[in-house]
Amino acid sequence: QPIYAEGLCPAAGADPPEGGGPGSLDFRSSLFLAQVIRPVYHIICNEWYDKIDIDEKSGRATRKHHQGYDAYLPPDAANYDDWNELFCDPERLMEQLVLKDGSRLFSLPHGRRFAALGIVDWPTSLEGAKT
Repeated sequence: QPIYAEGLCPAAGADPPEGGGPGSLDFRSSLFLAQVIRPVYHIICNEWYDKIDIDEKSGRATRKHHQGYDAYLPPDAANYDDWNELFCDPERLMEQLVLKDGSRLFSLPHGRRFAALGIVDWPTSLEGAKT
């Protein structure tokens, strides 16, 4: 499930750290973060925030919500609960996760699904998560 923590949205735009080659754990971890986690964080951040910067003095993220989002998220905005419900509902998840070629992630053989997470069309897949 997506995890939203202070300061991760700006960090999600950073390049993966340098580390071993394609077979190393550092490389695989960085690749997973870059191809799977980062796109999900970008969707979460873009849904709520107009702008996110790093305060140079404190090093903390400063966020500017979209207009009208300061006090409450509008009822049509997807939020953490919507995405959490999606990831906790196997039937919905099987329907929602679509690859960039338009096919469904769960139409792939079980052993190929993890490797295909990098080609999930996350904007399309999470678009219908609003409950």
